[in-house]
Amino acid sequence: MGDNPKVCNGKITVSEKMVESILLPPAFIALGMAVCLILMILNRGRKIAKYLLALVLVVYYLLSTWPSANILISSLEKRNNIDLLIDLKRVDAVVVLAGSASEAGGIRPRTELDRASWRRLWHGAEIYNQLVEKIPIIYSGGYPSEADLVRILASQWGISESQFWVEISSKNTYESGVEVQKLLDMRLLTESPHRVVLVTSAWHMPRALLVFRKLGIDSIPEPCDYFSTLNSGVVWFLVPNYEAFYASSVVIREWIAMGVYWLLGRI
Repeated sequence: MGDNPKVCNGKITVSEKMVESILLPPAFIALGMAVCLILMILNRGRKIAKYLLALVLVVYYLLSTWPSANILISSLEKRNNIDLLIDLKRVDAVVVLAGSASEAGGIRPRTELDRASWRRLWHGAEIYNQLVEKIPIIYSGGYPSEADLVRILASQWGISESQFWVEISSKNTYESGVEVQKLLDMRLLTESPHRVVLVTSAWHMPRALLVFRKLGIDSIPEPCDYFSTLNSGVVWFLVPNYEAFYASSVVIREWIAMGVYWLLGRI
């Protein structure tokens, strides 16, 4: 799964989106408030409704303020052990995992990369341009229109078409690992194990790294797109805001995804 709660590496079915949405904080909070309202209207369980409403408010406050949101975020982003002394001569490719994109349609005249896809692609390009001996960049996941867009961007940044590979078959993190392995076997004419620099959002890196290594791909983490925000101590950090709530929701979703992947034996 990639960046956005609504998308897994760019693609997700309607049923998967519905199940996923039900498990996230907005749905739980809305459900709790609805139950409280029904109990009060029916004039039953008013005491229970008061306690439930108080609980809902506490959960909402904690998830939507940065001090507690940062605790959740750090549970994933601090798990990344970055090796600053990478021997890139022994690396086969830079792998960038797609996040999501908004496709052209309606009032949107063109396809646009979301925050995660853009930052991941940019960081992959940064790594590529730092290399003396160029190695391929693999952009894994996304829609066909998204693939066309990232190819154009890569070309504008000076990355040759022969060095920028795109696969659009994968629909989630696990499938990305499988497809990347196939692509490396085919393009490099060598068998596994392969060694790659893995680029994805910092909160997504722990699961992605576990998946790739489980598949036998030796992966060097290069996280980007951090959610963590410095607690400066100012009052507004204690005021609920949508960015903290969004970040908390994404992290909770990612922990749920890690649990599902563990049950499926993918990590």
